[in-house]
Amino acid sequence: MKRARFRLLTLLAGLGAFLFIVMLLYHAGMARLEGKPRSLLESLEWMGATFTTTGYGRDTTWSHPAMVALVLVVQFAGMVMVPMVIALFVLPYLAERFEQRLPRAADPRLDDHVIVYRFGPAVETLLQRLRSKSIATLVAETDESQARTVMAIIVSVGFWHADETKLAPSMTNRFLTSCV
Repeated sequence: MKRARFRLLTLLAGLGAFLFIVMLLYHAGMARLEGKPRSLLESLEWMGATFTTTGYGRDTTWSHPAMVALVLVVQFAGMVMVPMVIALFVLPYLAERFEQRLPRAADPRLDDHVIVYRFGPAVETLLQRLRSKSIATLVAETDESQARTVMAIIVSVGFWHADETKLAPSMTNRFLTSCV
């Protein structure tokens, strides 16, 4: 969660800096290149209308090639960056924020059960047989996507990152102790 939040905040800061610089370039360009000074508020309005591709209103003609180039760059940046920001940052952030948390320890109510380490096709068959015989099962998983698969088939699962066991072997012992 922290990484996604950091990425989102970095994106927002970078996007804000980009838009502020574009606004200042437009403000300076209109005064120096076009000879039609704009207030900072008018430059902000232009930046918002151009970047979001919503239209201009009264400010639609530029004669200096540098100003035309600036307008085109901001228009294309808006057309590319807005969907990219949504797809690469906002949707993954929301998905991570609202996805179900994986259990980090076994359900304490689980008695007389079988512990299976890692999930796969052979284990899936074993789980079906154990379920048909009403034998409680816990799958200890180190792969997050596999742990979510196990949760989807309504089997108790415990999850911890494989790299956490390299850093802290005692965590594996604590996890397995909580399973037994």
